Amino acid sequence: MQLSTRARRAIAAARTALSMQPDLPVANDALQYAFVSKGMRDEHLALQREHIARDPELVAAFEQGLSEANYEGAIRSIADLRAARYEKSGGIPDTGSSWDYDPVVGIAKRYLSAGDYDRAIEWLEKAFEVRDPNLPYISFQPIYDPLRSDPRFQDLLRRMNLPTSSTGAEDHSS
Repeated sequence: MQLSTRARRAIAAARTALSMQPDLPVANDALQYAFVSKGMRDEHLALQREHIARDPELVAAFEQGLSEANYEGAIRSIADLRAARYEKSGGIPDTGSSWDYDPVVGIAKRYLSAGDYDRAIEWLEKAFEVRDPNLPYISFQPIYDPLRSDPRFQDLLRRMNLPTSSTGAEDHSS
């Protein structure tokens, strides 16, 4: 896979930051966004596996999802378990580690990464309801580009008084 200069730089910068501070949330997010947006599924799976290593229940769900439905299954299994934990707790975020500092939006991102756009929108709506402080970033993060033309996504942006351009974030290929 040919990566753009911008993508290579983003990955290198995130890895450098993580080498200095392994639990730096913004660097973890940047690395995950780069992997997902560039279709680097093996790298994204390896990063997810590393992040969940200390949670046997998440590891089991991840491995079962991987065996049943490959990449999408693994990521969706993590999303499903985190969503179930959130619901079971009565809306208390599952923040077992600092790498997942945006638990409600994080669930939406996992569903999005797994290709389940309806569940992603559902969790973005939930993030809106609970006033997740990470929600406004959906207006420009490239990971949300597949949702930009969805009227529900446009409505959510409108309700947050954010730009609703259906063309999405500016071109990130260079």
